[in-house]
Amino acid sequence: MKKKGEKFVKNKTNFLIILIFLVIILVITNPTKAEYIEWVKQQVAVSSNTDFERAIVYLIGNSLLDSTTFTQNFVIFTLFKTDIDESHSYVTIGILKNFIPINVFSYGKWIF
Repeated sequence: MKKKGEKFVKNKTNFLIILIFLVIILVITNPTKAEYIEWVKQQVAVSSNTDFERAIVYLIGNSLLDSTTFTQNFVIFTLFKTDIDESHSYVTIGILKNFIPINVFSYGKWIF
């Protein structure tokens, strides 16, 4: 029969192994700025009304988004902030190769 202390150590070890595995998965799947820019271009293309708008996004989207997007990498996830103009910014969390828009900054106020 196992002692109470041995069971605790085994549970703690299993927990640490699972935690390390999850952190490794998060680190490997942390999206890059290039992946974020491609995602934004896809979102804009889907919401565009004309082929002309979609063409403009694909022609100048990379350089425009690259110069207006700032990243803060936290190893297991990344924050992306894209400044559209002085009064509009978009903040997105990138995690597990997915992007989650979290808020929009407009005219001096955060809009959720």
